[in-house]
Amino acid sequence: MTVLVAFMGCNKPKWQQTLEGHYYYDKTQSGYQYSWQGQCFGDLVHGKGTMVVYDKKGAEIEKKKMETYFGANTQWPYLPIRDGKFLGETNKNNEPNGFGVLLKDDEIIIGSFKKGKLDKGTTKIYGVDKKGQAVLVYSGSIKKGLFDGGGELYQDGDMIYSGWWRKGVKNGLGKEYEDSKLVYEGSFKNGERSGDGKEYRSGNLVYEGEWKHGKYDGEGTSYRESGVIWCEGGWKNGLYHGKGKLYENGKCLEGKWKDGRNEKEISVTTFEQVRRTAKQWFGKGEEDGQEGNQMDEEIEMAESEQEFVEMLSSDINEYLESEFKTRVDKRFGFWHIWIHNT
Repeated sequence: MTVLVAFMGCNKPKWQQTLEGHYYYDKTQSGYQYSWQGQCFGDLVHGKGTMVVYDKKGAEIEKKKMETYFGANTQWPYLPIRDGKFLGETNKNNEPNGFGVLLKDDEIIIGSFKKGKLDKGTTKIYGVDKKGQAVLVYSGSIKKGLFDGGGELYQDGDMIYSGWWRKGVKNGLGKEYEDSKLVYEGSFKNGERSGDGKEYRSGNLVYEGEWKHGKYDGEGTSYRESGVIWCEGGWKNGLYHGKGKLYENGKCLEGKWKDGRNEKEISVTTFEQVRRTAKQWFGKGEEDGQEGNQMDEEIEMAESEQEFVEMLSSDINEYLESEFKTRVDKRFGFWHIWIHNT
């Protein structure tokens, strides 16, 4: 890896970042580039290795074996402070004041400090696993010591959130993950899912709509894992609430719900009704009189929405796309089975 630092020189030592994003603390020489071939701890050069020096023209001019300690040439020791050990810019009271690295018992923080406290700007926080290896905890923006702006949160090395923060909590657009799989994408407010968002389960969309305090609330649509719509309409506190439609067992029930219970039935449409309508449309066939008769026979054979859909030819599908949705509610159960299986 290439490091923009120098071994020697009259300049004051400071932190520099490698082209690959790693950090190294030493005196620098303008225009020179340096390559570290050795061990690292997260984004810090750490352990034994070889530093290769290149001049301004890119020619190799020196190689030196050396040992580093959490990013620093060992000739530059960390300063003991109240919260741990620090290496970087300090004020007259020897408090962290500028960019540096803070070593604590259970974490390593790379970022900017002010009067001894983590301040603002891009920051990386690492934990230490049982084997003493670096485990990334947070990478992103900090303001007054709190997550603020864009950032990524990790747990046991896996990302669990990527998005926007404000004053240490999720706020704005973001994505949540479990076992490296997306489970939610949308809006957050005060750390909770709030506003428009989509929920996923095993990679499949299961809900799309409005949220409040981490629950379905407002207008939304829920889906079965097959992709077929289950119910759509109003929600409150995570339960079906208000006017909506429920699709189940070959029926479309339109009605009003309260706290998840149906209180008023407005209308019921069955698959059989739609099937009979389709039979009337296609029973006479096309110009050659064949496809219509074939469709008529297939309708007689179909005993379920899924079986009916699987029998549809590509020509019939085209017809449904242009005509069927104008005559029958396209939210009817088997319409969605057809949509999601083509």
